Amino acid sequence: GSLVMRYDSRLDHELDAKFIPRWEGPFQVVRRHKNGTFEIRELTGEPVEGRVNGYRLKPFYPRQ
Repeated sequence: GSLVMRYDSRLDHELDAKFIPRWEGPFQVVRRHKNGTFEIRELTGEPVEGRVNGYRLKPFYPRQ
């Protein structure tokens, strides 16, 4: 699967989180569902609980 980063929306409403990274990852896409959600897993192979909506993901490109 493709490598993606996941947006952490919990930090949107915290005023003191200015310099905390809002993107977590990278993760590997396991499966895409018809409703636009994705199943992802850690690079170690451990699955992430639940599905993630596609608007919270962006492609991850490793440095060369």
